[in-house]
Amino acid sequence: MATCIETLALVGSRKADGSVNAGGRVFLTVPGSASVAVTAWQDRDKSAAITLSNGGVLLDAAGKRAIFIDEPASVRVEDSTGAAVATFTAEVATNAGLVEVRNVAFTGIDPVSGQYVAGGRTYLDAILSALYASFGGIDGMLKVTGTTTAIGLAKHIATFGLTPQMFGAKGDDSADDTAAFNALAAAARVVVGVGLAGLVPGGLPIYIPPGTYRISSAITFGSALVPPRIWGAGPNLSIIKQTNLTLGGLVITSASIPGSISGVGITATGASSGTGLTAYNLFTVFNCYIATGFATGMAGNGAAAIGSYIIGATTAATNTTLVNCFTSGAIPGTTNFGATSYSSLTENLANGGTTTGFASTTGLADVNVWRIRGTSAGAGNVAATFVTPSGLTKSTVLFMECYNNSGGAFTFTLNAQYKTSAAVAPANGSRITITFIGDPTDNVWVEAGRATTT
Repeated sequence: MATCIETLALVGSRKADGSVNAGGRVFLTVPGSASVAVTAWQDRDKSAAITLSNGGVLLDAAGKRAIFIDEPASVRVEDSTGAAVATFTAEVATNAGLVEVRNVAFTGIDPVSGQYVAGGRTYLDAILSALYASFGGIDGMLKVTGTTTAIGLAKHIATFGLTPQMFGAKGDDSADDTAAFNALAAAARVVVGVGLAGLVPGGLPIYIPPGTYRISSAITFGSALVPPRIWGAGPNLSIIKQTNLTLGGLVITSASIPGSISGVGITATGASSGTGLTAYNLFTVFNCYIATGFATGMAGNGAAAIGSYIIGATTAATNTTLVNCFTSGAIPGTTNFGATSYSSLTENLANGGTTTGFASTTGLADVNVWRIRGTSAGAGNVAATFVTPSGLTKSTVLFMECYNNSGGAFTFTLNAQYKTSAAVAPANGSRITITFIGDPTDNVWVEAGRATTT
């Protein structure tokens, strides 16, 4: 294939006085030689050489001529009198429409089947056209629909948010992504702008794509000046899993500057003595799941949780506002708006044994599950020291689950504080679950219903 000398074909040649160089001639020689001629062709396919006029290629009345070459050439342009008008070097360029490409990233023609398939034969021009259609802007720039300004893709991604994948995270529930998350947290702490009234510096937001990211140390986000803004694809999709069962999950630090985390699940690989999430004043937790293993679901002072599921002791999270949440255990100084807290106790009760259950309001939540297991044939006494309805500071429901795993007959004898419709004597291998509603007027627990299961 040959290359067109576009200057002569499109612009043409003019004389020193600016007039059109009609009837001028073009001489092509090998660079460095004044006598070795370079062949000029009529078209890109080199179907025929151009007929020369006195050794040169004759220009038309507009001073133009489509001249094709297949090797570099020194170009001398003369006027009709033989006086030099211009000299320059023409290089051979390969047209993008002529460069054949075979790559699995692009579709093209399969030379065997003749079908369009990934990795088939295509051309560079088609690839560049596809990239232009994707980015929307010229020169590899990204232009979003509806805008007039094109920006670099890297700048767009950085503005949109950092991801753990940018720092090498796999998110495959196998690789240790601790180093990637520490690097991510450090990068997000870099001040890149200012906030309200130019007083509060801000860092880059963080997006955690779907995946399960294993970490082996607690990850600290934020700083005294940069509040973290973390968001995921959903608490069951973007999951951070702690593998070191003596450590917590995420620690949020900041000087009471509003920050948030949303759509993220924080779990552990087993029973952990750590805390799932430690947050600070003005930090908000949206639509998150913090559970599965942590002794303490959430710790800190003055945070807020909205539409989240937080399971653990959670007693370390003080002065927390809960809105439409489900939590485990009491949260001191907490304000609940449509929130449900949950606490449970499991006890083994041998023949003649006595259980006291929840003896005070400490740890008492809106929903309490008391699981009692008979471990030897006989009778066990469920004592009256469970906190009385008159001592409650909020509405609460008690589910008493009496399970007979003694190998024989077992009767759970309830104190008079519990008003039941019948004796609690599940058959071996079965359980009776009773729902009690507190009656503060008579200071008793009244049975609202029961179910027997095996």
